[in-house]
Amino acid sequence: MLLVICPEAAVARWCSRPIDLGHPGLVLTPLVAGPDEVPVITDPGQAADDIELAMLSVIHHATTPQGPDILNALFAALHNLDRDQGGMYR
Repeated sequence: MLLVICPEAAVARWCSRPIDLGHPGLVLTPLVAGPDEVPVITDPGQAADDIELAMLSVIHHATTPQGPDILNALFAALHNLDRDQGGMYR
């Protein structure tokens, strides 16, 4: 499995093309997370429910008009993590 994270939609479309690996019938189709696949997360509660998706939301949408709200939601979610879970993101 190959996951490609592309903050630009055009690059995400290009990366999603199947890759023929040379052996008959062996084709790799990458999983692509582009801006069209990643939601805009501005709610701290939603960000807290899925920190990793909230981080992808920042990567893909930080330069949009919702960027400050996305960052604030992620920061609030990170601030409220318990010590064990928060230690994973240092």
